[in-house]
Amino acid sequence: MIQKAKGLHFEDDKIEIFFGNKFFALTELTSLKPIGVHTVKQTHSDIFHVISRPEPVHPQPEGDALGTLLTKQYLAIKTADCLPVMVHDPDANKVAAIHAGWKGVAFSIVPKTLASFFQSSKSLRVFIGPHITKNSFEIKEDVLQQLKNSLPDSEWKKLSIDTKGDKFHVDLVDVVKLQIQSQFPNIHLDIKDSNIDTKTTEDYNSHRRDAKNTGRNISYIRLK
Repeated sequence: MIQKAKGLHFEDDKIEIFFGNKFFALTELTSLKPIGVHTVKQTHSDIFHVISRPEPVHPQPEGDALGTLLTKQYLAIKTADCLPVMVHDPDANKVAAIHAGWKGVAFSIVPKTLASFFQSSKSLRVFIGPHITKNSFEIKEDVLQQLKNSLPDSEWKKLSIDTKGDKFHVDLVDVVKLQIQSQFPNIHLDIKDSNIDTKTTEDYNSHRRDAKNTGRNISYIRLK
């Protein structure tokens, strides 16, 4: 992934991925591509939608993940500390965009999306954009328990968890990786993590840092 003024960019002969920062607005995309920009009304759920036509659905469906086999369609999501996860099957040439906050991770939205849309895949490329990282992601026992319930005990024990009094620090990317690896042991995975912390990197919107004053980081994936 290449760092640019308005975010991180990746492109090859099959796909384009962009993880925007606070300087990139959704209107920059929709004004240039009035047809073929698809979004959802994000609700921190595990709901996944398949995009089967180029015209965006109105009103926006509720959900937190989109997938398509159609070319030249932009699947866009908004984040402000949550994980923006982009998935590509290079053999079947299909893509998905996933918004995964801690609730979405606890709901197993990433493996559920893979089970729904990539069930026959033999290999997957997974790109994770800027998000709140372990050192900044401080939670209490109730959230920790919900994340723990998303993994078998044998997998949960593999996590490195830092404890500070009644607070805990967990790496959400590691949770997602263990979810995928435990449920899809026969899929070859190539996972790329930006390792950019939205809370400590001023160029990115962060709810934890700015609370109600924060904006949203716009990210997208498209098949060429």
